[in-house]
Amino acid sequence: QDGNRRVFESDTNTTADYDRKRSGIGATYYKDGLRLEAEYSKAEGMIFTGAKETNALEDVEEWKVGFAPGPDNEAKGYYLNAQYEILPKKFEVFARHDVLDRLPNSVKGQRVFTTNTLGCSYRFKGPTRIDLNYLMRDLEAPGDSSTNVQKVVNSMDDRIAIQFTAAF
Repeated sequence: QDGNRRVFESDTNTTADYDRKRSGIGATYYKDGLRLEAEYSKAEGMIFTGAKETNALEDVEEWKVGFAPGPDNEAKGYYLNAQYEILPKKFEVFARHDVLDRLPNSVKGQRVFTTNTLGCSYRFKGPTRIDLNYLMRDLEAPGDSSTNVQKVVNSMDDRIAIQFTAAF
């Protein structure tokens, strides 16, 4: 993909256009209830960096969408996924490993997100199902040892997720 995003800058009351490129490659293997998947993706140009609190007062919350608009910015990531149907079309288990290296070209802005997920899924009928996932999450900011950044890095906890999907 190659395109641009028009962003409204509330600080200056103007709009700006930013280039962004996205590319990737992936593969899936499926046989006898075993599914193996892998994907690598890369982003160049404008990179979303998450929500950012803009007010230092503890009792006031003001947030702004953060992004790195420079043409030299990049992000890259990959995932490996393995699933197995224990009861065909009913119950499956899976394991997934994914990594996102955001802004490796920026000493202060680089963030490396790593997640290992173990999960299972039970299908009631068709696409209606319930999923249970345990995500072991890690975040690193290799070039930024500031106190505020390290607070965020250290607050990244594991997560349990339950999702019900219904189709009608």
